[in-house]
Amino acid sequence: MIANINFINLQETSCGAVIIFKDISELETLKKELKKVKELSEQLDSIMESSFDGIAISDGNGRFIRLSKSYLRIGGLNPDQILGKTAEELVNTGVLDRSPTLIALREKRPVSMIQHNCAGKQIFSTSNPVFDEHGNIVQIVTNMRDMTELLYLREEIKRVNELNEQYQRELEEWRAKSLASSQIITQNVQMRKLITLASRVAKVDSTVLITGESGVGKEVMAKYIHSTSSRREAPLITVNCGAIPENLLESELFGYEKGAFTGANKEGRPGMFELAHRGTLLLDEISEMPLNLQVKLLRVIQEQQFFRVGGTKPISTDVRIIAVTNRNLADLVKERRFREDLYYRLNVVPIEIPPLRERREDIVPLITHFLAKYNKKYNLNVRLSNEIYQYLERHNWPGNVRELQNVIERLVVTCDGNVVSIANLPSNILGQDKENDSPVLVRAVIPMRQAEEMMERALINLALAAGRTTRGAAELLQVAHSTVVRKAARYGLNHGADMHQAGLVINQD
Repeated sequence: MIANINFINLQETSCGAVIIFKDISELETLKKELKKVKELSEQLDSIMESSFDGIAISDGNGRFIRLSKSYLRIGGLNPDQILGKTAEELVNTGVLDRSPTLIALREKRPVSMIQHNCAGKQIFSTSNPVFDEHGNIVQIVTNMRDMTELLYLREEIKRVNELNEQYQRELEEWRAKSLASSQIITQNVQMRKLITLASRVAKVDSTVLITGESGVGKEVMAKYIHSTSSRREAPLITVNCGAIPENLLESELFGYEKGAFTGANKEGRPGMFELAHRGTLLLDEISEMPLNLQVKLLRVIQEQQFFRVGGTKPISTDVRIIAVTNRNLADLVKERRFREDLYYRLNVVPIEIPPLRERREDIVPLITHFLAKYNKKYNLNVRLSNEIYQYLERHNWPGNVRELQNVIERLVVTCDGNVVSIANLPSNILGQDKENDSPVLVRAVIPMRQAEEMMERALINLALAAGRTTRGAAELLQVAHSTVVRKAARYGLNHGADMHQAGLVINQD
């Protein structure tokens, strides 16, 4: 409240006063509202100027009333060209090549488009109309973004992807050459994963344990690791622990000093650890190593030193060890026939090579490889008939790749002409094919639904064993990964589940 007092004077004598009271509460309210508006305006300015994108605000007629500095920078404009002018005027005068604001005003909807500024740069603009309670446009907010950097990044990503594809092709070519030189012939998904793992561990000196049935190619994999490692210029020495008598194995591995035992070389002899210095020592049939030598091997791995037989001076060694076996070392550890501490020292990087019957896609490429090899070796030009391929693909191959190689060599050298016929096939292959010409053996009559479930369970279990993982099984079965996971859980399957079902068997050939 404001009071205005006016005194009344008569003949210079105060005789009264007039007081006028004025309510100013409305003015105070207006003052507060004005302050809020000013604060909001400052906040809006702060938001607009802090945005990397350009922002422009126009009124309900499309007339620009507010611009951010980023908007002017991106558009290559100055305020005098834009402020106070409508979008239609700017398009007509050529200041803008096109305007989303104009279309948003006409069609009353958000509009996005690509514009070009005066410098020819591409600009992505979006105009969003703001409506009042009656549905009338009161403002249009336009957001502008410079596409130049985004286009550059897109081109850069494209270039990087092209380089990546090129590197992938070169890597595949390198792998193909490496496989060819190392005699690893495969099209199997699991085998390719193992080769990738072998390529990775070849770069380091970790001990590798290669397992698998006889004839699957364990030694070939070991040679591949050595040939792609930094030790490839040094020797790869192979010791068959099962072929050397126990009383001689120690001197073969560690060597001996002169006079160490009766019949010893007078000058002494270096062992395989010395011969393999800075190279790779391949211990084949490691499961057959006697327990007393397992202790000494463990000490060499841990301390990188050993003593010759009859020697008193330690010899340092720099050797990468690859152990190979066709037996389950974990079971031998439980049976106390193999040292547990040595097992863990050897099993740093395990590589288990699947049998040939679980990678049938490799049979034909291997046949082609061995056929070319022995034709060249014996200066022949023998080929196989189509029927032969069918028999060989169905065969169980208990001897794996080694058996296949043996059969192909036999067919090449015993063929009367240039084409191998069924009559040339070994009886064991012909006999097995007659017994197992179907991958499914029906041994009893059971309900159809039960048979379907048992078939599905057996197939999934076999795929899990072959693919090693649910993803690998899904690839083999050519179904979704989620399907394998769901059905494996339904049947309670794991990698070691029993594959034989009552009345129905999936033939693993």
